[in-house]
Amino acid sequence: MNFYSPLFNFNSDVESYQIAKYVVLSREGCSDIRRKGFLSKQEINDINNCKYWINITNSFPLYLKPSVICNTILLSMWVNKPNQIETRFRFGDDNNISRQLDRFQFIRLDNNENYFDLHELENIKIYYNSFCRIIRKNRRLYIAQINTFGGCQAYHWEVGFLLFTAAFEALLSYQRGYGVTKRLAKANACLMEKTKNKRDLLYKKFKKLYNIRSDIMHGNQRKWQRADGNLKKLSELSSLLRNLWHKKLTDKDLQTTL
Repeated sequence: MNFYSPLFNFNSDVESYQIAKYVVLSREGCSDIRRKGFLSKQEINDINNCKYWINITNSFPLYLKPSVICNTILLSMWVNKPNQIETRFRFGDDNNISRQLDRFQFIRLDNNENYFDLHELENIKIYYNSFCRIIRKNRRLYIAQINTFGGCQAYHWEVGFLLFTAAFEALLSYQRGYGVTKRLAKANACLMEKTKNKRDLLYKKFKKLYNIRSDIMHGNQRKWQRADGNLKKLSELSSLLRNLWHKKLTDKDLQTTL
């Protein structure tokens, strides 16, 4: 059975782009959504205003599900850059409709962009296929992927912060013991930067952000009561995580090492 999911807020000048053999981003989608289950007039109008769809053929691998495919595409778009793209429905050839109630949340302080050019779609293809390899073969990085995905869907900033830091732990941990903050900060700095000065700056920034996790875990949140300040820190942390994922998803040798 084929599946179709409208992409809300997504825009591009590319008519269609094949992410994998079984999934395409296209201007064409489900032909008649009125027959695909109960939808309100507003929902039908919102769907009709979507310019692009995720089209999934019935040849997708057995280890994947249509929902996982859609979510992995959204996560790949997030790795590329902050955006406001989401999926709300998934239609099947059997006239069934699935509602996606847990949706990606965007951070309003980010520089969110919903337009993707051909080069960015090529990046998304790389990210998507790397994520699929992780789902199939790499349990450790898959945990990091799940935590990142959960952080992207978190409504409360504290939840997002905890899940993003958990993703960092799964991505960077190489031994157990005390001093986890310093160890993760050092590993991240060494992976992401080449010069000592830049590594030192990234080390300090990571350590400062990671210490907020301890404040959240121990209930010491009185200094984190201003919404914009909280979102700014969450935005900074998500940017660091996005950069780390970019490096890991484009470097197969690094994936193997980790």
